[in-house]
Amino acid sequence: MQRLSGQELVELVLASLEAERTHDVERGLALIHPQFTKTSMLKSNDTVFPVLDSEQVRQAVIAAYKVEGREFYIFNTASIEETQTVFVELAEHEPRESGAVLWPYVLVCTIKDGKILRTRHYGDPALLQEPLSIEMIRKAVE
Repeated sequence: MQRLSGQELVELVLASLEAERTHDVERGLALIHPQFTKTSMLKSNDTVFPVLDSEQVRQAVIAAYKVEGREFYIFNTASIEETQTVFVELAEHEPRESGAVLWPYVLVCTIKDGKILRTRHYGDPALLQEPLSIEMIRKAVE
């Protein structure tokens, strides 16, 4: 089993975000484990903690990577080598037909064999409806 250093763990997750930002689907898929899952830590349509499994994730990755103008603002990162876990406090800017949205959230990634096995996204989707600025979010996390 490949174990990464704390710095390598963070670099892996940041590389995944960069692949998404630059529309590099191949690179993004190469960084995730074949058994990858994404869990949203919220309630959506009567489902608590909805999970996307590997095949659903591949479809979502392909769709998400097509979004032009997506940006990630990274505020804080941390890693735990013993559990191969990475924490990222960030805000994501995404242009949409109805207008750009800015969403602050925390991303928790579990790494296995040098690839991202699982992500959990902690954030309030109601904030997508708010007129947030990166400065407002920066003040809240500093």
